[in-house]
Amino acid sequence: MNRIPPGPGLESLLRVLFSALFLFLIPRYAFPADAEDVVSRLQENYEGISSISADFAQETVYVSLRQRSAAEGKVYFKKPGRMRWKYSSPSKSEIVSNGIKIWVYEPDISQVIETTVAQGPPLAAMNFLFGAGDLKKDFKAGNLEEKRDSYSIDLFPRVKETNLKKLVAEVDKTRFLIVKTVVTDTQGVETTVIFKDIKVNPEPGDSFFEFRIPVGVRLVRP
Repeated sequence: MNRIPPGPGLESLLRVLFSALFLFLIPRYAFPADAEDVVSRLQENYEGISSISADFAQETVYVSLRQRSAAEGKVYFKKPGRMRWKYSSPSKSEIVSNGIKIWVYEPDISQVIETTVAQGPPLAAMNFLFGAGDLKKDFKAGNLEEKRDSYSIDLFPRVKETNLKKLVAEVDKTRFLIVKTVVTDTQGVETTVIFKDIKVNPEPGDSFFEFRIPVGVRLVRP
């Protein structure tokens, strides 16, 4: 299959996970002193969040191919390690994890890819989803820019073998929520995710993060 997926797919899972990481990081402070101060406060606040939901709009730019794709939907997270990305456009599809398994469901081709979290790379984003990450240890803070309605902070992974090259997180000044992330990977692919209608600690039940494979859908285990 040669099409570029607008949402799910194993190749896009890493980028959305890094974006998802910052849904949990909600600062309470209106006047961060510098980039390192922001990182410390994000870590502190992350530890007090158990679940989150938000509407999202995602755009991915493939620089080398001179192509771009867009998608939108709703995302839910619950510690430890549970997530559900429900894409509503341009097609209905999902990424689901119960903290042990990960399912990538693409109904337009009647396929589910099932893998385990343990099979995945030990990335900082996954560590945060499991409540085991340390933002200051995993990322080096770069430029902090103050805009009219937000702060924007550049973050660089300390572990160079990850696929992440740079992450920019934008913090809304009014509610002090992460409202936008821009992930650039080592291949030059840039993924922007904008979060809206963010709800903290909605507490969806654990069963919401289990995936039942529909009848007639092909199961693939890489």
